[in-house]
Amino acid sequence: MSPTTSSEFVRPFAALRRGDTLIAGGKGANLGELTAAGIPVPPGFVVTASEAGVHVSLISSAKLPFGAASAGGAAEVSSASSSS
Repeated sequence: MSPTTSSEFVRPFAALRRGDTLIAGGKGANLGELTAAGIPVPPGFVVTASEAGVHVSLISSAKLPFGAASAGGAAEVSSASSSS
């Protein structure tokens, strides 16, 4: 995908504005504003909130080793690896 193509799940910075915070998050929306203002910003894109939500749901429902999908996953993984 080129940095100028939009989809439901990916938006280029040039297609984003301040009002897009629910779609692209604050950082993505601000990068869109900077791009529109002509401030040098490397070409890029954001993964939209709807796509991120799909992946979070998939990860949360997956059986990952050592409880990595739980809220305390990082601590569980590190304690499990240090006990071996």
